Amino acid sequence: LWYQAKKEGKLLWYGSMGAEDSKQMIDAFTRKYPFAKVERVRGVNETTLARMGTERRSGSLAADVVDLNGFYGHILLKEKYVTPYVSPFSRDYPAGAKDSKGLWTAFFLLTEVIAYNTDLVDPKKAPRSYQDLLSPNWKDKMVIESQSYDWYYAMPKIIGPGKVKEYMQRLAAQKPKPIKGHNLLTQLLAAGEFAVAITTYGHRVEQARAKGAPADWVTSETAVAIPQIISLANTSKNPNLARLFIDFVLSDDGQEVIKKIGRIPASPRVKPNPARLTDGIKLLYPDIIDGGSRYDELRTEFTQFFLK
Repeated sequence: LWYQAKKEGKLLWYGSMGAEDSKQMIDAFTRKYPFAKVERVRGVNETTLARMGTERRSGSLAADVVDLNGFYGHILLKEKYVTPYVSPFSRDYPAGAKDSKGLWTAFFLLTEVIAYNTDLVDPKKAPRSYQDLLSPNWKDKMVIESQSYDWYYAMPKIIGPGKVKEYMQRLAAQKPKPIKGHNLLTQLLAAGEFAVAITTYGHRVEQARAKGAPADWVTSETAVAIPQIISLANTSKNPNLARLFIDFVLSDDGQEVIKKIGRIPASPRVKPNPARLTDGIKLLYPDIIDGGSRYDELRTEFTQFFLK
């Protein structure tokens, strides 16, 4: 594959992975394959999809590889932006972290966890479960990410399908403050603006802890694991180079880069740093096709509960 890839041009990688993190992945890839040239076209999920739509209408879309977060992957498939490619490195990835037809594979995971400020909350008294969040102790002291639709979608499997409406009503009565952006939410929690965060990313809390911030998260039996997916674009003019890049990202070498930058590798062969991010935790992968097709419904319901 690398021999055919060597004959091709510059790889165009569209997607929402952070600029610094994606640069480290590109640097590692080009160290292994010095002939490769990669241009990153970075934008948040909505911006990336809007750009792809505009470029396709003008006949200028030339993406080779694209990565997006969770339910946004449904739009990639619905709009037929991608084509199947089953990487040999994805064979032992769990079913929830890959498409059976090879249309996408997760290359890192975003775990939704309950976190708390250790200056404001005694670790021995921290909420240990979603039911604990209903205690009067936490009213007006919590924050929730304002677009936690993946978490909302997965909650029936955690607390039971017939209990969700009542639970959400009771949780909303606790008046958690909605904040847009997991990074900002974690920063505000670490700064002591709130005592508890209902939905934040486990790896972000660990990164804050490593810098000395008074923050920690609750290790639970089950955690929602949102896949960041990578796919081969059907507009690729460099399909062999694109497949080589996807192979690298999903290989142990690429997953070690994910580990190094403090994210959670999707591969079961590579443990995150620290290992507690996944050790002993059942990862619950939201169905990005079913959830994505219900996106408007989920957003409406979540908004009615938490953003009124």
